[in-house]
Amino acid sequence: MQHQVIHQSQQQRFVIQLSQTQACLFYRLDTARHEINFYSTFVPEEARGLGLARRLTEAALAFARQQQLQIKADCWYVQKFLN
Repeated sequence: MQHQVIHQSQQQRFVIQLSQTQACLFYRLDTARHEINFYSTFVPEEARGLGLARRLTEAALAFARQQQLQIKADCWYVQKFLN
């Protein structure tokens, strides 16, 4: 099943809508420092193991790089993609 990643910039998050809930990657954008901090990833228990956190992270990092933002990750999951 293909899940679409939606960037909800007003809420500062990337979302994959599931039937009853959503998987999310949350961030804080500091425009003065031209910096983005990915601080939390959440995938509902019933949707774990489907690669949703990876899809969210890849989309979020692609956005950050496209915008030429300095990337920080307080979220342990996102940190794995930066090392």
